[in-house]
Amino acid sequence: MYKFILNRLIMTFFILVAITFIVFALLYLTPGEPSHLILPITATEAEHVFFNEMHGLDRPFLVRYVDYVVGIVTRFDFGLSFRTNMPVIDELVRIFPITFNLAWMGVLFTMILGIPLGIIAAVKHSTLVDRSVNTWAIFIGTVPGFFLAIVLLLIFSVRFDWFPVFGVGSWRHYVLPVASMAIPGSAGFIRLTRAVMLDTVHMEYIKTARAKGSHEQVVIWKHAFRNAMLPVVNGAGLMFAALLGGTIITEQIFAMHGIGMYALQALRLNDYPAIMAATIFLSFIFSMVILAIDVLYAFLDPRIKAKFSS
Repeated sequence: MYKFILNRLIMTFFILVAITFIVFALLYLTPGEPSHLILPITATEAEHVFFNEMHGLDRPFLVRYVDYVVGIVTRFDFGLSFRTNMPVIDELVRIFPITFNLAWMGVLFTMILGIPLGIIAAVKHSTLVDRSVNTWAIFIGTVPGFFLAIVLLLIFSVRFDWFPVFGVGSWRHYVLPVASMAIPGSAGFIRLTRAVMLDTVHMEYIKTARAKGSHEQVVIWKHAFRNAMLPVVNGAGLMFAALLGGTIITEQIFAMHGIGMYALQALRLNDYPAIMAATIFLSFIFSMVILAIDVLYAFLDPRIKAKFSS
């Protein structure tokens, strides 16, 4: 197990190096000078030259890239933001809790909405209940998240004034953003849980448990659901990792200044250090989440644990 984790960490390091080089090269090839986007229109040519010299934009590509990587490895220095002239890593650490809260709450409520309905649909297979749940899953799965977010905002914030319109302050600020992600997202969990449960309930050990006289709820929850959890755990982990970098639209609609909104603003102004730091930060988090899923799989499935131990 420890050897597996070490190998994954080494692989993650090389993946991050590759991502760093690719993004750095793409930013270098992107048209548009950051100084023309960030400095005021009245800025003189001398001020543009000074801006480029101060941020090292006048140096060759490879020199800039090597200096950037060396700064990260030796000093954990991701550079200063062109917009704010502040260390970008400090800004990311400050706003990360907003995106993190959106991600974990989105996954949690997606599972709360999706898993029970998926189990009910599987248990009531080919009945009116099953067809109704499937219809509901198809309906909410086709509703765009941004459209639902705007509707929820107009009804519960503008019309009834139950929740804040924008910003971050208390749990009430997260209700509508999380709902706009969890409701459409639950469609996938409904379908996944239903499919996995249908495969599980027809296995021999489930038939044996029923033959021994076990109560149906015990058969469903203790035997069938426990073994069907593996794909669901994998789906939840992947969704959490995806939401960490995919809440841009939600943050934009509800004016929540998380990493998604931060990266979008950086892209608009060609703020290279901010874009690079956000990309590396999210790539690292995504890799760690995938590693955690693999390790959790090993503990949930004895077959995988035996494979890692051999």
